Amino acid sequence: MTRATPKVCSVRRFSPVFPLGLVAAAIPAVTHVLVGYHHVEFTGTMHFYSVGFSALVAATAAVGLSIVGARRGDTRTMIVGTAFAAMAGLLALHGFSTPGVIVGNNGVVAITGGATLPVGALILCTSVLPLPRIVMDVRPLVLLEVGLLAAVLGLGALALERPSLLPSIPAPNTPEALGLLAVMVLFIRPAAVGLTTLGSSFTARERAFVAWMAPRGIVAGATASAFGPELAQKGVAGADKVLPIVFVAIFCTVLVYGLSATWVARTLGVAGMGRRLMLIVGGHPWAREIAATLRRCGVAVRMWVGPLDQQAAARDAGLDADRGRIMIDAISREAELEEVTDALLLTASDDFNTLAAAELRNELGHRHVFRIAPHPNEPDLVPPLREAGILVDRSLTFGELDRQFAKGAHIVSTTADELPRSGGTETDVPLFAVTLDGQLSVAADGHRPDLRLGNTVIVLALAYSSDPAPEKVRELAREETET
Repeated sequence: MTRATPKVCSVRRFSPVFPLGLVAAAIPAVTHVLVGYHHVEFTGTMHFYSVGFSALVAATAAVGLSIVGARRGDTRTMIVGTAFAAMAGLLALHGFSTPGVIVGNNGVVAITGGATLPVGALILCTSVLPLPRIVMDVRPLVLLEVGLLAAVLGLGALALERPSLLPSIPAPNTPEALGLLAVMVLFIRPAAVGLTTLGSSFTARERAFVAWMAPRGIVAGATASAFGPELAQKGVAGADKVLPIVFVAIFCTVLVYGLSATWVARTLGVAGMGRRLMLIVGGHPWAREIAATLRRCGVAVRMWVGPLDQQAAARDAGLDADRGRIMIDAISREAELEEVTDALLLTASDDFNTLAAAELRNELGHRHVFRIAPHPNEPDLVPPLREAGILVDRSLTFGELDRQFAKGAHIVSTTADELPRSGGTETDVPLFAVTLDGQLSVAADGHRPDLRLGNTVIVLALAYSSDPAPEKVRELAREETET
């Protein structure tokens, strides 16, 4: 018996971070149980000191990150420090402008409260983007950080000194109010959300869709619930309307984005309705060739591949490949088959294909699971009689396909317009057709795919051979069918 080395033992040592995280997460619930029945009024003074403490924490983080970034010459760390510096300045202004503590009613408290997180998020997003040459040195970033902080504090102080500089809040049901609402819903909110997707793997169309789907939600509702009633008790004019206005805004944004989601998704070409996702089981070379061709023709593809070298080859070809995990538990099964609409079994084991096809048909339906034909005499398991979903026909077994590809057969895509009206030749076997609206048609059980004009057709181009093996397989298959 080989004893575990100390290194292995140290890896398995339980980390204290997890229990500490559980304790920290439990603190609010425990506090609520112990003292939650006591009514506590959230006063302006409490807001002043709590926000001031938050500003102090953000300022400490900004100073620490800036020092580390400057010493190491790390521009990205400096950008993160700049984000915390900006948030510290806005939080400081937000706390200082609390009505009734140092200054009276003002608009700075609302502007700084709403701008803190978006401004910080915007600056943080730039830390993952390619930086221009001018900020590749930390010195310009130090100047930028100091200048930004000075600008925030200076403008805030000026607004507190001269409140007339800030525009007044439009009266309800006025053209100004409706125009401001339209600008916020149609431009400001989508732009803020869209900026957070910069540097992600989303395409431009996907980023546009995510940016559009940005309804107001729990944060706005919680803030209004926390401050609206308190301001109304203090006699602030219009404070009793804050809560209903916010919830009407939440309802309207959910209504606007929800009703327009389908139209926007279709207009941008990212609609998932009707989108086909083909699961291909098997990672050998010609399975990867079929998967890659389907993907080039606009069909989403996911592969289940066992051997690591085949997984690596599939990923190098830009394919999503991993081992299948539907047999582990129900959660894994649901995750593995998420969004999958069709399955194609191309493994060398006829017995595995038989069992996997039966399992997947229970999940995806009998008309959405396809497999290569089993050899008439070799499998240990007798396949179901008159099994449907056989790719092309029963002559196209794994052995036959393997021989054809070894002799030079390959997968090509063309259009139905370029095929002979018979649907193919003796050396061209149509396997799939992708219709103009993105649907996938599979050649199965002796039936051709949809070869209407304009459709993209994926063809198995056979290498010409006088090998009698295929005809022998067809003969055995006919005998089995007759039996």
